[in-house]
Amino acid sequence: METQHIPAMVSQDANSAWFARIAPTHFPTGPGGDAPLIHQVTAYSRKALWNSVETWFGGGAKAAGMVSPAASAVHNFKPGGYATWKIYLPGKKRDQAHDVDLAGIGVPKVLTNNTYGFSWYASRVSINKSLVTLPEYYRLGKDTKGKSAGPLLHRVMFLRKRVSSMPHFQRQSVTSSHTSPPMN
Repeated sequence: METQHIPAMVSQDANSAWFARIAPTHFPTGPGGDAPLIHQVTAYSRKALWNSVETWFGGGAKAAGMVSPAASAVHNFKPGGYATWKIYLPGKKRDQAHDVDLAGIGVPKVLTNNTYGFSWYASRVSINKSLVTLPEYYRLGKDTKGKSAGPLLHRVMFLRKRVSSMPHFQRQSVTSSHTSPPMN
């Protein structure tokens, strides 16, 4: 699962610490509150469709257009794996991106033998029926133990109206490197 791009605003405080606010990011959840992210990863051999299309393009019989299930394999997930997010800062090289500690808001896990997802910590995310909203505010950088800093707050209430144009913030993006479940 890759999120590719989530808009974010980043800024430094007076002590040069970086902070980010990401756009509200939602995930649907199932009955148990877990979010399925990857389901039925399937690999296909050339027998699934390629060979019949190649024969057709070579002047042979028209391909049916159906993918042969007999020429496919559904991968099963093993326990473990990880997920990463990075926040890229304006004017910085990609290798200077800040890791976001997703372990602070949930844990990746096998939901069924062919479904991989996240189990969220209810105290760190906002849950509204079957929709989870991730925290918006993050302190970037490392903590005193060298671990990536995690989310600051998951629920924020402003007493005054937010100003839409803040010159001290710089628009940037959060990019998910990937979720990598172990497979058989």
